[in-house]
Amino acid sequence: MPESEDQLFRVGRSQGSKLALNLEFAVDCTAHEHPGHFFDGLVPLVTPLLIEVFRSCGIDNFELFPATLVDGNGDASWGNYFAFNTLGLIDATCHEASEAIVLQAAEEGQPERVSYSRAVIDPAKVRGLLMFRDSRDPSLLILHDGILEKMSARTPIEGFCIEFERLETAKASIA
Repeated sequence: MPESEDQLFRVGRSQGSKLALNLEFAVDCTAHEHPGHFFDGLVPLVTPLLIEVFRSCGIDNFELFPATLVDGNGDASWGNYFAFNTLGLIDATCHEASEAIVLQAAEEGQPERVSYSRAVIDPAKVRGLLMFRDSRDPSLLILHDGILEKMSARTPIEGFCIEFERLETAKASIA
């Protein structure tokens, strides 16, 4: 996938017809193993099972594009994957409590880009969303705690191949 198309998955907007019809992604798997249910990269890749679990949890702010995974040598390929575009970027963190390195200064109409070493979520900013990306660090895919509980009940034997990190939540201040 061309690099410019990769970046389309980090803006939080529908991509509709902007993408090629046959997306192909190189993965670090051999022909003798089956890839997992989730690959996190510039473009997250998911299986129908994970999509079904997200939908059963009430998550619907995403769009999907059919994709094929190919091993690095071109010896094997796996269909029935989807490039996963999360719709919606929100400024979800408490800036005062979070710790981040600024990667790019804010530009006209765009927030600064950061990399968090500690992200603290501000519940007031989340507005009840179950899944979203942070506008300051779009590489961060954030799921509500309740989703993790529902996912664990539906986890296949081989797991979903997703690594979760529980984020802190900012305490409400009393004036």
